[in-house]
Amino acid sequence: MMKELITLDNLDSCISKDGKCYVAPNQILAPGAKDELARRRVGIVYGHKPESSACSCSVTGSQSTGSCCTKGSICDPDELAIAIAALLKKECGITDPAELRALTIEALVRMVKKC
Repeated sequence: MMKELITLDNLDSCISKDGKCYVAPNQILAPGAKDELARRRVGIVYGHKPESSACSCSVTGSQSTGSCCTKGSICDPDELAIAIAALLKKECGITDPAELRALTIEALVRMVKKC
């Protein structure tokens, strides 16, 4: 049986609502993906991702609430900003730090206004 390789391209698919990366027995975590998880401070759990999670999160301003909103989860505003900046860099090719910062802040502001 061939194992699935988790790379930077498909890394987000292994991250659950509880903010942990679940690596199933039929998966292998690439070194670059491990490095990215460490940078994001996402814990690695070797085992199947829970089917459903009773966890619910909400972010209001800089406050996060809910059982999964711990430091390092996507509910953490710092982690959300890092994820947005990474997405802008990867998908849009933006590498200038000042531009990344400005666009990340703009995205966060727009998200807060929509909520």
